[in-house]
Amino acid sequence: MSLGYVYVMSNGSMPGLLKIGRTASDPEKRARELHTTGVPTPFQIEYFGLWDDHEAVELGAHARLDDYRQYGVREFFK
Repeated sequence: MSLGYVYVMSNGSMPGLLKIGRTASDPEKRARELHTTGVPTPFQIEYFGLWDDHEAVELGAHARLDDYRQYGVREFFK
């Protein structure tokens, strides 16, 4: 079990999709890390929560939302 954040982010370049992920560091820092040359606009944080077992919380959210997953095992959901 480890303390960390589960976040939901959107990106104006990907309308209708949300990224649901986790990070052990600050969600704002993670949003900046995701803004790479392959992504034309920055990610916006829609939600984040601090959890004792953020890995399990993220996996649970992904499992519950699997029918809405955009592609494969990626963290993007419709």
